[in-house]
Amino acid sequence: MKKLFVFFVAALCFCVGNKAMSPIVVSGTTGSDTCIIIDVSSDCARSINGTDVLTNYYCKYCGAKYSSISSLTAGNCPRHPNGKGKHTLYEGSEKSQYYCEYCGVKYSSISSLTAGTCSRHPNGKGKHAPYEGNEKSQYICKYCGAKYSSISSLTAGSCSRHPNGKGKHAPAL
Repeated sequence: MKKLFVFFVAALCFCVGNKAMSPIVVSGTTGSDTCIIIDVSSDCARSINGTDVLTNYYCKYCGAKYSSISSLTAGNCPRHPNGKGKHTLYEGSEKSQYYCEYCGVKYSSISSLTAGTCSRHPNGKGKHAPYEGNEKSQYICKYCGAKYSSISSLTAGSCSRHPNGKGKHAPAL
């Protein structure tokens, strides 16, 4: 198990097995600094004071995984909606389930999600797109404020305030 020693931690966010965890203080303080040990053998440790510790970056169109944003955005994406284009950063957090923002179907990976065709895609036909927000007890339409208990229920209904004049509800992040 790899360990990372961190000094002077004002705020710390990390997760183990997709669950947010609190840091474990293994020794006292030295002045204003706190010494902690974090298990970084998991891929989901995010940041310490805004600095990435160990992070994976995913393409929102195909789910390709890279260790840096520059490596991700340099590569060509086989599932880019324009037919040809570069990988685009998925800005949501790593999850155990990924939901389509258009229909609410769920898959265990971005790659599996974006491989399928979405019946509620705004263009009439297209691939599923990952919802980049977190799971919630209620999802709110970003256009009209309607509330539903699932993305699937939300996106099934027509939205009277949709910017195109007619369209489906869309989940706010």
